[in-house]
Order: sequence, then structure tokens, then C-alpha cells
Amino acid sequence: MTRKSSYAFKRFLVRALLIILFFTVPFLTAGGKPVLRFDLDSLVIYVAGREFSSAYLFPALLASFSLIFLFIYMTRIFGRIWCGWACPQTILTESLPKTKNKKLKIVVHAAGALAVSVLATAGLIMYTMPPSSFLPVILAGKLHVAWYIVFTVIFLNVLLVGRVFCKTVCPYSMFQSIMFDQNTLRIGVHPERADRCIKCKACVKVCPTSIDIRDGLSPKCVSCASCVDACKKVMSKRGKKTIIDYYFGGLRFRPFGLNKVGLLAIALLFMIGAFMSIGKVGDVTVKTVSVNITDGGYKVDLLLYNSYSAPVEAVFGTVTENGVTVKAEKRSYSVGAKNSATARITLTGTGAGMVNLEMSVFQDRSEYKRTVTIKLPDSVK
Repeated sequence: MTRKSSYAFKRFLVRALLIILFFTVPFLTAGGKPVLRFDLDSLVIYVAGREFSSAYLFPALLASFSLIFLFIYMTRIFGRIWCGWACPQTILTESLPKTKNKKLKIVVHAAGALAVSVLATAGLIMYTMPPSSFLPVILAGKLHVAWYIVFTVIFLNVLLVGRVFCKTVCPYSMFQSIMFDQNTLRIGVHPERADRCIKCKACVKVCPTSIDIRDGLSPKCVSCASCVDACKKVMSKRGKKTIIDYYFGGLRFRPFGLNKVGLLAIALLFMIGAFMSIGKVGDVTVKTVSVNITDGGYKVDLLLYNSYSAPVEAVFGTVTENGVTVKAEKRSYSVGAKNSATARITLTGTGAGMVNLEMSVFQDRSEYKRTVTIKLPDSVK
């Protein structure tokens, strides 16, 4: 068995890809807006370049239910593949450096846990603010205290808990026995090769959750396939196939049983409901109509469209960014139901690029905030 054919190497590649995606997505934009971000200041979620304010809470709830049922469906088919290949707990735990030096083992483990926790927390923070603001916020000491709590929890988890979480309190593990059926993908002694076991216990020695996979399904198994690699290594020397392997119950892949189709149908219905309800949610959209260069600044006309069935009040703040001070000629603008209004914005100073202006929308008794992005010309005449 070669290293590249082992499940350990394949899982390493998947883990590396997920880590790269985790740190890359905050920098991606679509139409000048983030691909994925939850802006804590304005309580706006950006998905694929589209803004969703707190007014979209109900569609978000329906979409969440859809994803839950889809996740259950995938579990009915592929078991705990998620645990061993993509779970954040697995990625954090297996990203720690290892050493054979017993004297340095504790130091290396603690240093690795610290580094992993810092990187994980930094990545999460970048999903809540523009990545360009990350270092200035850190250096200015303006990071919210909640993030220090998040870092502490992650650090203690990686340092002291690790796989103990997987085999004791993981809720997904608890529900495993309910989600599995006779056709679910699992790791165990292959029914057609059970009589070849030589009882070397190589599978037991490498198991990260300290179980004997030969005893059958266990809620502590995370489907990491370490036992498969160990068994394959021993049996390949004898010119035989591994005894322990991934296999579907009944030895057949059956993705469309009656209960599985039911789960898919429920997930689809929730997703359809989410998309239908999005169209019924009111919002205030902002479109830049014109940007005119003046002496020492700019004048920008914004078109505000209110899709609510009731009037709203749009209130603009004042901000200084990229050498430009942004201020609305009027602090607030009333926009009638299903109607539009023009807001004149004055920008004083020199600068270029993108300028963000905060806008608060008041509708009935609720308020939500959003960020209006204005693209400036290259220079001021």
C-alpha cells in the first residue's frame, strides 16, 4: 500500500482544501460585495454578493430547515463521513503538529493548539468584517471582548478535549443510531472477508477514539478510516484485501429508498418556501444614479426604492474613509410604500476607490442597518 493510496493521505488533501477555502472565501466578492459575510455591525448577511437584512429571518429559518433535512438524508446514505473528513473538530484536532520526542510532546501540543486557535479565530473574525479592516481593528485594540471568549473556548477545546468530544458529548454521534439504516455506508469488518482476520489488533492500536471496530458499529466511530489503512497495510503484505473497509449495508448503494425520498422531498419543500418568501420580504434597495466631481469632493445621487407595503424612514450616518468624509445633505429621507426617493450625498476630500456609508432603515417598530457602497472616480478635479 502506497502513501497516496491511503485514506490518511486522501483525508489530508480534503482537509487542506477545506482550510484553503475557509481562509479564501472572506476575500471573494461578487458585484463588489462579499460572497459570504455576516456583518455584525449592520446585522446584514451577504450571500453570493446579495444582502439579506434581519427582515429575511423567516426565509433564513426555512432554508436552515431545508439544510438540516438534507444533512439527515446524506447521513442516511454516507453515515459519519462528515465526522472523519470535514467536521471542524476533526480538522482542528488533526491540524496539530506531532513529535516523537516525549520531552517536547506537551510543549509542541500546547504551541500547536495556540497557533491553530489563533488562526481559526482570525478566520471567523474575517467573516464578520472586511478583511482589509482586520489588522487595523486588532492593532487599535477595538476587537470585541466576545472574540477573546471565542478564542479561549477554541484553545481549551483543541488543547484539552480533542477526540474526547467526538466519543462523549457530540450531538451528531448521539443521533447516529437513529439516522442509520441497514444500507448506510459504514466502516467495519467486510462481511465477505470476516473469516480472514488474523487478530493482529492493528486496527485497535491506531483508532483515535479507542474502539475495536471488529465489535460492530459504535457511536464513537468517526469514520476516519485509520483502521482501514492499518488493516490494508498488514493484509497487503500477505497479498490479500483489507478485512476492514468502507461498505454499504447490504453491499449496495441505495440512495432512493422510501424514507430517503421523503427526506429529500421535505428539504425541497422547505427550500421552495424559502425562495418564495424571499420575494415577499420588503426591503429598501439603493442604486447609485450619478457621481459628479465638484471642487474638492463629490456629489452622489442615490435612488432609494422601498418594496415594503408601508412607508419607511432611511437615516444616513456620517463617515470618514479613504480620505473622504461622507455626509447626506439631509440626515433622513421618507420613502412611501412601494415608492422611491432620491438622496443627495456629499463627499468632501480627495480619494478614490470604494466608500461605505451606513444607512439605518426604520419600518413600523423595527430597525435594521445596511452598508451602502459608493464607487468613486479615480481623482478629484
